[in-house]
Amino acid sequence: MTYKERIKLLKEKKVQDTMAKIRQNGPMDSDDYGSLALPEDFSFQPAPNHESGGFFGVSGWSENFKRLMEIHPIYVDPLEILCGRWRVQLSSYNLKWPHDRFPYGRLEPEQERYGIIHGIGSDTHFAPDFKIGLSLGFPGILEKIRVCRKLHPERKEFYDGEETVYLAIMNWIRRHVPEIRRLMAAETDPELLRTLSQMLECNENLLFREPRTFLEACQWISWYASVSRIYDRDGVGCMLDVLLLPYYERDLAEGRITEEDAIFVLANLLVVETHYYQLSGCDEQGNDLTNKVSWLVLEAAHRLNISANLTIRVHDKIDPAFFRKGIEYLFTDRHGWPRFFGDRGLVNYTKNQGVTLPPFPKNSASWW
Repeated sequence: MTYKERIKLLKEKKVQDTMAKIRQNGPMDSDDYGSLALPEDFSFQPAPNHESGGFFGVSGWSENFKRLMEIHPIYVDPLEILCGRWRVQLSSYNLKWPHDRFPYGRLEPEQERYGIIHGIGSDTHFAPDFKIGLSLGFPGILEKIRVCRKLHPERKEFYDGEETVYLAIMNWIRRHVPEIRRLMAAETDPELLRTLSQMLECNENLLFREPRTFLEACQWISWYASVSRIYDRDGVGCMLDVLLLPYYERDLAEGRITEEDAIFVLANLLVVETHYYQLSGCDEQGNDLTNKVSWLVLEAAHRLNISANLTIRVHDKIDPAFFRKGIEYLFTDRHGWPRFFGDRGLVNYTKNQGVTLPPFPKNSASWW
């Protein structure tokens, strides 16, 4: 089975999955996430730590995240090369704010004065640094949490919660491994067996170290995107092309990957979750960041031809051919991607006059 045939089937499956979610949850006036419908017999009862019946604070959220992840369904499809898919958000079980425990009355006059929609008690979009996650991996982050807890014993509750969350994430990943092995034992198509074998090796590696290959980096990003949706809805992604370029170039040079391999992996990543991913842009000197992976992401989204959360950061020195290709796909595929935002207006708008640009990271070899 070819990559072209598999991408076509991935799109068909995505449409089926979206219709199943609509049948289960009703029409949605929101982004079409990469989530799947819940099994009909799925049931989760959070453990409250407040008389309102809700759960709050570091311990409340981390413990209930752990409990949810212990029963959250796993997902492995032999058509794919990345595994894992999320189905439910923890925030959907916690809708009350405990004013007695976390009061914010002192803020209310200013909120009313300026018409601020404060968002307190709501879920949120994080803006994480994916470079840290990719350089450390889940085991490295867990190690860092444990080191920092020893350095800051006064923050023990916070670090205990962090440890609980990361152990829950790694346990969820670990639960997928036997299913991959089961599918490998039953698979007769040599191409699907080959990519299932790559999926298995990739995820076993991520349980013990940081991602080192293009496939491992994409699988790590897809895992993080899935678990962050579960935890608090999240949605913020990264400079996908810039972060993945070193992995792609190294794999290409060492013969581990072809351009078609990379396009298929990226198409799979875009199916898994619709996090906000930026393409192109410039560094602090205004140099164009468009690279080979920028083009591969656009091509993967074009072949898949479903909704995607891709934005091209337009600046004075952007590659005009890349900019034009983005416009072409916007009008030919007609799925609202890519979006475009202007770097000059974003960086220099009046509110931020005088704010200097941060140094652009040259590599992600060490982050702590």
